[in-house]
Amino acid sequence: MDLAALSPAEVEQFLRRERILRLAMDADGERYLLPLGYVWHDGAIYCATIRGRKTRMLQRNPRVAFQVDDSATRDAFDWTSVTGEGTVEFVSDATEIATVSPLFFSRFADMPDWAARQYEARIRAGALIWLRIGPGKMSGREGAPRQAG
Repeated sequence: MDLAALSPAEVEQFLRRERILRLAMDADGERYLLPLGYVWHDGAIYCATIRGRKTRMLQRNPRVAFQVDDSATRDAFDWTSVTGEGTVEFVSDATEIATVSPLFFSRFADMPDWAARQYEARIRAGALIWLRIGPGKMSGREGAPRQAG
């Protein structure tokens, strides 16, 4: 199977369309991989999370790898995937959070009521943590061959 490379514009378009990434981290020999919701904004990936294993590891080593694909909505032979590496920063600027928060939550308008209540409680308690992943490098591929045009 020949894989078609995505252009930088196609990578960004794909990242704007999808909403779940897999984030891989490594701190002091401990490795961790997990899915997170995200929004692509101004050349960065933003995720909302709570304190736990991932935040402790990211404080020790903010270097990460990530992967986004659409295989769950397509099939094993017709997919698009973006992979990359970058550095995570914990976002504390209120203006930046006020900008990305509605963008993030608009991506999850189909969130079940119980999850929305959980997020609202975390926001009220100040427990929601915002992460910004500044991609150092990214590439994208498609599994299906492109049609000659």
